[in-house]
Order: sequence, then structure tokens, then C-alpha cells
Amino acid sequence: MIDFRYLIDSYMQGFETAFPAIVAKVNDDGTINAFPSVRNCMTNNMCEFAGGDVLPIENITVVFFGTNATLIETKLEKGDPILLIASSRELSDWRKSKWDDKPKIPRNFGGNDLNNLIAIPVRMQEQIEKPKVKIVISHDGEVSIDCEKILSVKAEKMEVKNDVEITGAITATGEITAMKGSTNINLSTHMHPSPAGTTGAPLPSAG
Repeated sequence: MIDFRYLIDSYMQGFETAFPAIVAKVNDDGTINAFPSVRNCMTNNMCEFAGGDVLPIENITVVFFGTNATLIETKLEKGDPILLIASSRELSDWRKSKWDDKPKIPRNFGGNDLNNLIAIPVRMQEQIEKPKVKIVISHDGEVSIDCEKILSVKAEKMEVKNDVEITGAITATGEITAMKGSTNINLSTHMHPSPAGTTGAPLPSAG
């Protein structure tokens, strides 16, 4: 008599859906190698590589949140937490593509295994290492960005349509223009009247 339970358990032993992992190495082509954060349990209730080290899974494709026009990228390094998702379809040709609208032909009947993983950077709320960058979006619409280093913004034009409060100093390489009524006031040419006559434009060395 066929033991179907044994057959199913044996198949499920290598069947993957998703599991947490840690980056072991970032490869030159953008893929990563990763160590599973939880060992796989065998049908005999023993963990894989019992008594030995877990081997890293190699050459995993990393995906980030975005669209054709946008990308939010997190630079990965050794030790970063990720979530590994197992595709239900074989991904060999898809990995080499530009992810266009043309369906790829799978090389074999495969999927839901260690050969067809996709990595997504994740983070639990509480971890040992304090985040160097933290973005919080609250329910009342407030957004805060806490950044240990430089916050760099590059855009054709930046518009701020409400009040701005700055605690530190301001450094500008271009002109600073303010407006009073319909008259523009430029910092580099602005002068004040005085008892001795109109002052000259501000000088860089004047403090």
C-alpha cells in the first residue's frame, strides 16, 4: 500500500513559499547570497544541516518598491534582513530580462523551491541595530524623516507651499529671492536707506 502521507511530506520537505533570511553577500551583478533565518525541518523532525552550518543560498534576485517611472531603493549589505519569496513558476529567463510585458517561457516544470527565490528588503520594528534612516508616516498625515547623515534632494525644481522652519544655518550658492507685495527682493542686490544715504549691496566678507 502506498503511503501517500510519506510522499506528500517528502515533497513538502523541499517546497518553499516564504521565509526570513539575512544577507550573506552582495554580488557584483546586484543579486545576493543569503542565510535562512530559520532552518528547514525534515520529515524526521531533524533540522537541515543538523550539527553543521547552514549553507548560503546563492544568486537571489532582489526587488524593490517601484514602477516604470519610480524606484525606492535600499542599499543592501552583509547582515541586512530580507524576506525570501518563492515563485510558483520557474524564473531563469525572467531574471535575465528587463521585466517587460512579454511572458517568458519557463525552462521546466518548477517553482516553490530554493532555485526560484526573490528577495525583498524588510525590517522588524524592534531590532538590535538602531536604523540610520527612519521614515514615519502617521495616521494624521504627518511625515517625519530622521537621517543620521546627509539628506540629498535632486530635482529640476522644488516647491514648498507652506511655512518653513529651519533651526540651523542656510547656505546657498545661488540667488536668494524674497517677495514683499509684488516686488521681488534679491539678497545679492538688496539695499537699505540710512541717514548717510542708501547702503550698498551686501558683500560676502561683510558677515
